[in-house]
Amino acid sequence: MPENSLLESLPPDLKQRIMSDLKPVEMPAHEVIAERGKPFQGIYFPRGCLISVVVNFENGSTIEAELVGKDGYTGIAALLGRENATSDMFVQVAGAALRMERKDFQFHLNDERFRATLGAYSATAFSIVGQLAGCVAFHPVEQRLARWLLMVRDRIDSTEFPLTQDFIAVMLGVYRPTVTTSVRTLERAGLIEHRRGMIRIIDGEALEQAACECYQVIRDAENPAQYGGGN
Repeated sequence: MPENSLLESLPPDLKQRIMSDLKPVEMPAHEVIAERGKPFQGIYFPRGCLISVVVNFENGSTIEAELVGKDGYTGIAALLGRENATSDMFVQVAGAALRMERKDFQFHLNDERFRATLGAYSATAFSIVGQLAGCVAFHPVEQRLARWLLMVRDRIDSTEFPLTQDFIAVMLGVYRPTVTTSVRTLERAGLIEHRRGMIRIIDGEALEQAACECYQVIRDAENPAQYGGGN
């Protein structure tokens, strides 16, 4: 099981205190863990699951704004003092996580080192959200799909994961036939395999070449060393 790299970056004494208030949980796919405008039910540090932060529109459309995996945590708004979530969040890929009660989270924020580590991650997350906004506006769906699959891979340490084309269409904010065409293009190129709701990355190196520039920008930004915890 992968560890949460954000927690692993903390100094040993701080990590020990933080871990005492974290509860291991299994996160089933599609579970809603936060709703916009409602109080946080908990703060999650993924260790194998993948959590989507999404934007919902009045016409029923949904698009993904952020992916949270083993590199991060949910609850940036809580870090900034909000009691209510500012986005909807749900489990995209089932797996393990560590859960902390919001009151414990607020207590541990009294330690400047914890605040600094979460703040550095949050600043990176904000920059990635901005990058992805530009990606949606300017890059072809096929390149965006390649970038997105690579981001999923990096956040759960796996080259195979359960994803349907319907679900991918929602996350990318496009129609299903568009996703079908893009998936087939990547399959014909020998980069991925898609069957029975599962996607497997066959050639990660080539998939990186097929992805838009945003993947490398995001990968460069996501260096755990920048979080400032250290050992």
